[in-house]
Amino acid sequence: MVGVPSATWGGERGELSAELIMGLMQPGEDTLVYVSGPEPMVEKLEKDLRRAGLRKEQFVGDFFPNYTAI
Repeated sequence: MVGVPSATWGGERGELSAELIMGLMQPGEDTLVYVSGPEPMVEKLEKDLRRAGLRKEQFVGDFFPNYTAI
């Protein structure tokens, strides 16, 4: 089934969110978060990450033009 990790997958599961990203590690001065995907997803994650304390210069967003479904 597409989008469902195998039973042997040991990594994170679920929807990508600022809480999930920030929970992986406390961002330091040299932390850089790169997010790529549909434009609405990238924009929402940037807003949520900034609200969670990530500085503007620590975020790099790359979105797929004209792809709005998430």
